[in-house]
Amino acid sequence: MIHADVEVDHCRRCGGAFFDPGEARTLFGPEVDPATWRALWATTPTGTSRLRCPRDEARLEAHHVRLPGKRAGPTEVEVDTCPTCQGLWLDAQEGSTLRHVVKEAAAHAEARASGEVKPGVPAYLFQVFTSLPIEVWNPVRRPPVLVYGLVAVLVGVYFFVELPLQGLLEAQPGLLLLIPKELFHGEHVWTLFTSGFLHGGIGHLLGNLYFLWVFGDNVEDTLGRGRFLTLYLVAMVAGALAHAALDPGSEVPMLGASGAIAGLMGAYVVLFPKVKVWLVLFFIRFRLGVTWYLLVWVLMQLGMGLAGERAVAWMAHLGGFFAGVILAFVYRGGEKRLSSM
Repeated sequence: MIHADVEVDHCRRCGGAFFDPGEARTLFGPEVDPATWRALWATTPTGTSRLRCPRDEARLEAHHVRLPGKRAGPTEVEVDTCPTCQGLWLDAQEGSTLRHVVKEAAAHAEARASGEVKPGVPAYLFQVFTSLPIEVWNPVRRPPVLVYGLVAVLVGVYFFVELPLQGLLEAQPGLLLLIPKELFHGEHVWTLFTSGFLHGGIGHLLGNLYFLWVFGDNVEDTLGRGRFLTLYLVAMVAGALAHAALDPGSEVPMLGASGAIAGLMGAYVVLFPKVKVWLVLFFIRFRLGVTWYLLVWVLMQLGMGLAGERAVAWMAHLGGFFAGVILAFVYRGGEKRLSSM
């Protein structure tokens, strides 16, 4: 059928229609263009659809576009695209629904990013007592499965390995904790990894889990699971080696996932340099660019080093952080080369 000078493949039985690239944009506006809504925080790929493309018989890919909370008007819609010809299938009435949902999602994102929507009172009190950052707006499109898994592993190791073996670890810390002197004598090399799954107490564990949760989900979402895990492990080892190299003769054990998580923070600032975080200082809430926040964090680590701080493995933090920065640049450069081919 012809509508507004656009030839549309219309199904008389179900009322749906198939649009070649650009046709939906012409009829419904830019919000319905897949290039617009695919990039939205509200869009989640849901796998292969049961429908086939009328052009090339390829199985369509389904996408769920959904708004959170209770709102006026429709809040979700599922649409299908062809991975081969990039065509778009819309069921009856889905064009106007998709346009509404995408407009609302874009407005919501703009309000959150601009700081118009602030965290509530519980979040404010949390920050008053912890001084920890909260992202202003940086949603993920896919569940961060590896972040969930790492949280479960770190909690499980603490309660079901570390606490039951506390006596043994105090007597023979070199079995699982990194001791620089032993490492540089070629002993217990595996502690480069095992020390990164242990923590010095519940506060140490919770602090690391929080930063893993805040910065890790977006890094996993952007890099993918394979590269995320590689970066995490490389940063873990880099942080441990940096700490050990600072004082190769030290017999003081080192433990904690801080080096690995610092690597995620380093990758985050490369991948999302314009994101802002909420902070509370002297009871005043304000926004700060994550680049500035992490620059201050790096300077604090250096300050601890200059002050002779030995209770915190600050060099492991810096080693992991810069390993994450380097790997993120490598990954990002590889993606740019591929996209230009």
